[in-house]
Amino acid sequence: RKHHAAPLAASYKAEIDAVLEQRQRDGPPRVDSDVASNSSSTDRDAHADVFGRPPPGVARMEERLIALESAVGRLPESESGALRLAIRRQPLLFVNCPHTKLILEREDEEGGGHFDAEAAARRLARYWESRRSMLGEEICYGPGACAVPFLDDYTQFYERNLTVLDHPDADEFARKDAERMVDTINMRKVEALETILDQMEGDAREEHVEGEVDVSKLLARTMALTCPRVLKVQFLQVENMVERRAAQRLVNYCDTGLELFGPALEQRGAVKLRDLDDCSTLLELGLFRLMPFEDDFGRSILVFRKIFAEEGEEDSSLHISEERLLQLHIDDDHFAKVAWYFGHAALERVGCQRNGLVVIMDLRGATQRSSTNIKAKRRAIRRVTHCLPVNVRALHCVVGHRTSWWRSILGELASVAFRRRFVVHAGTAEENLDVFGESFGIKPDNLPDDLGGTLSREYFLKWLQDRRTAGV
Repeated sequence: RKHHAAPLAASYKAEIDAVLEQRQRDGPPRVDSDVASNSSSTDRDAHADVFGRPPPGVARMEERLIALESAVGRLPESESGALRLAIRRQPLLFVNCPHTKLILEREDEEGGGHFDAEAAARRLARYWESRRSMLGEEICYGPGACAVPFLDDYTQFYERNLTVLDHPDADEFARKDAERMVDTINMRKVEALETILDQMEGDAREEHVEGEVDVSKLLARTMALTCPRVLKVQFLQVENMVERRAAQRLVNYCDTGLELFGPALEQRGAVKLRDLDDCSTLLELGLFRLMPFEDDFGRSILVFRKIFAEEGEEDSSLHISEERLLQLHIDDDHFAKVAWYFGHAALERVGCQRNGLVVIMDLRGATQRSSTNIKAKRRAIRRVTHCLPVNVRALHCVVGHRTSWWRSILGELASVAFRRRFVVHAGTAEENLDVFGESFGIKPDNLPDDLGGTLSREYFLKWLQDRRTAGV
């Protein structure tokens, strides 16, 4: 065995470690590692958010990595000692280690498209055994064994462990290991988040004593610090486990809730439909409608409908004029309250907490004038959606034929990353329905009838009545 170890290790040294050495020489990007994200990972994430699944090549590699990790767990200790030590020393071994990636690619090439996880596991184990034999333990598992990880690597590692927890092909060993990793990461990140929140609350108390901050700002920071651990984890997950960003989002969330619903929100907790009596007109018009099912990829669907009357639109059950809104004293905050309620209704679903939300904006019949007039209301709604503990995965905008004013909405999306998740549908109702189903996993039974689906206005009115009766 020793006779064959050196040539094998030398071969892997030439073919694999050269890739690693180049990455190490390149060093980290010249920006903060917390926000660094290369274009390929950005494209991959945007594709997954819009279409519900990563590009085929990425999806295939992820499935094979999970299969490889399971196969490694089944290897006998006598064959995998060096590899198991590598995994303990380098937890991101299956995420950012080029040795693993190149072995997967080699198995793919030699297998003619068929992936043999058991063979790949044995090859990976032989590589680490040979590497340790040739280099010695200190160098073998030293700092150069894996590339310097970036935020994207850590995010992938965390997401992969979450995936393994529910993966049907994962074995008990893999699930227990994934559970341990997720629990440890959550615990450490919540501790870091609470440290930041504690500092923010302390700063607010000092400013309050000096008369520089109002009571609601102090209350928001106290609410953020004392909220349940599970909610803190949700905010961390939305912000890629970056605790400073999660802390700011959580504080913004508490600030917004207190401004919309008053200080009683701290004691009341969840907002109920009876708290939106002053928004009944917007609710009955169907400003927002939560679809009954998740899409094919586990995301909840929230539909925003144009309720503002254009010239010639006189049906009061479907539209309302700006003048009538003023008469009813309905302002931007009422729109934000409705968005808050429906966002939380979606978050009642575990699938939404894990997989996020898809928003469909039905803006057919809208004009440049009406789009401009409701900018403030759109900003009020965005203020809510940007602080909720949920990922808005994609924004679909349904417009009429030959309509170009929607570009003004795109211009309002400050985040370039979110613009990648903006999809415009300008076809006929039948064409749009086909595209929603075939490309985005949203079927007709999960769309309102005014978008070509099967859900009537009466269904959504009954949904509201049922929730009001249930006291939620």
